[in-house]
Parts: sequence; structure tokens; C-alpha cells
Amino acid sequence: MLATIDDLRVYLNIGELNSQDILSIMTIMRVQLERDNRKKDFQWLNLFCDWCVHTKLSKSALSIDIFKTFYAALGDYDFTKGQSMKGFYNHIFDRLRQDIATLFIDHAIPAGLVEDEKAFCGFLIGILLIVKDRTISPPKRLSQFQETEVRSLPKLLKFAKDRNDIDWTPISLSITRTESGYFNFILTMVGQPGGTITFNLSTIGYRNKALQFIYE
Repeated sequence: MLATIDDLRVYLNIGELNSQDILSIMTIMRVQLERDNRKKDFQWLNLFCDWCVHTKLSKSALSIDIFKTFYAALGDYDFTKGQSMKGFYNHIFDRLRQDIATLFIDHAIPAGLVEDEKAFCGFLIGILLIVKDRTISPPKRLSQFQETEVRSLPKLLKFAKDRNDIDWTPISLSITRTESGYFNFILTMVGQPGGTITFNLSTIGYRNKALQFIYE
């Protein structure tokens, strides 16, 4: 029998959550979104839930949805006005946090997990540990993106300001963990001409604090 939203109370009363606890929480929330038929209303929660429960996200419609959601968010975020990747991560994680809070309120679940800053950051680290190294690759390249989208992102992020003659196509997104316990957001693009380039989009953080996991 599938766990229900009420089973979240058990996990939320545990105290310190491990990766398996967090995976169970994400799975339960994903099932509830499907039962409520509200996946579209919880875009970022649904995205991270899908990312957590699927070990392979290439050559599938799901990989396209996740990839395009991140890609569109990067394209919409105006780095040209001095905004940084720190602000981008705050934007993404604030929306995830709000999605979880809304789901909890809708189902009368205590919202301490998202109301407490330290607890939520720990929860984020748990999510990153689950999804790290799970590359998201769309099954098709240029055909899945409008030409304007493909051209705008590298210029916007100033990745290749002296190479604007190259048509860049994003081919994968991933999160990696460094030896010191920090997480990096990685974007890989292929250029015609120009070959393949991997960009480290900076250390992942939230509210001006880098997220870090250190084994005890």
C-alpha cells in the first residue's frame, strides 16, 4: 500500500532526517501531487520529487520537462542587471520551499520543516545528496528548444562573450559534490563550431550560505 500524506507526520517527528527519510518524504509528496492532480500547480516541488525518484533521466519525456524548467529559469533570470547565481538559487529554493509549505497547509501537516531555516537547509542538502551525479539530458538537442532560447542563455550568462559566432546547444545538467562537501551546478553545452564545453555555474547555496555536507 502506498504511503499517504498523513504518513509524513511520522518522518517529520523523527528529528534529524537521513537521505532515506528524505527520499521517502519526496516520494510521498510526489504521490500526493498525483492524487490531487496538481503537479502543474507545484512546479518546483514536482521537479525535485521526480528527480529524486528517478535514477535515470535521459531519453525520456520527464528529462525534457526538468531540463527545460531549469533552462527556462536560467533564461528568465536577468544576470545582466548584476544578479548572481546566489540569487538564482535563492529564487529556485524559495519556490520549492513555498510549494512544500502550501502542500503541508492544504493537508494540515505541521510546517516546521520549511518554517525553520536550519531544518530546511538540512532538507535541501539531503535532496542534493540524492540527485547528485544524476545527469539530466534531453533525448533530442536543438529540436527541443526554440532557437532564441538556445542563443540567449550563454550570452546572458556571459559564458562566451567573445565567441558569439558559435551556436550553443545545452545537452545536460547535473549536480556534483566536491571533496570538501560543497555542491556545484554543472551545465554542459555543445557549440557548432566549437566543440563541447562544461560550465560550473558556481557553488549551490541558499540565503547567502553555501550548502555543505560533511561525513561525520
